[in-house]
Amino acid sequence: MFKKPYKVKTSTTVKASERKGNTIPVTTVREVLKRYAKENSLQNENNPREVILDPILSDCISKRGECASTMTWDKLQDAIVSKMPHAYQIEFENKEPIVKKGKLEPINVTIDTRTGNKKVTLITNLETYGINPEKLAQHAQVAVAASTSITPTQSGKGVLVLIQGNQVRYLQKLFLEIYKVPRKYLQGLDNLPNKKK
Repeated sequence: MFKKPYKVKTSTTVKASERKGNTIPVTTVREVLKRYAKENSLQNENNPREVILDPILSDCISKRGECASTMTWDKLQDAIVSKMPHAYQIEFENKEPIVKKGKLEPINVTIDTRTGNKKVTLITNLETYGINPEKLAQHAQVAVAASTSITPTQSGKGVLVLIQGNQVRYLQKLFLEIYKVPRKYLQGLDNLPNKKK
């Protein structure tokens, strides 16, 4: 199961229930925002879909040269969340959840051409999703009868798995059906090979 929490940037509006540096899901941001607005009578009486921006809320969302007195709940929440540093949490069965700072990067599948106009499939960012690159490479060798190799990425963070040929169709089934990775966390699955006539 994949969740996307955010790190708390400021404890001003969060009060004592959350501390600076804690990770919280977006739903908690919404709850804290609603509680704060209610406690400070900030819901616009003329339009219940809007919040009156007091100095604290204005400070949380302000951009240089921008001055608004009200904002809809959704826009206010989005503005506050956009100012918070991102973190992500991935949960695996029978394991403790993994929480890391930064944006959750997708598994990247690309097709490249090597010498002799031969196609190869390159896969990166497997470790983030708990997928062992060595096991995936071994599985691919057997499943599609293609040679594989594993090398460090150019950035030095993680590894690159190389499989001979365009193996996107095989990887699509593997990631979606076996590993159960949601499609939105998979990039490059549109590079399916052309069907032979």
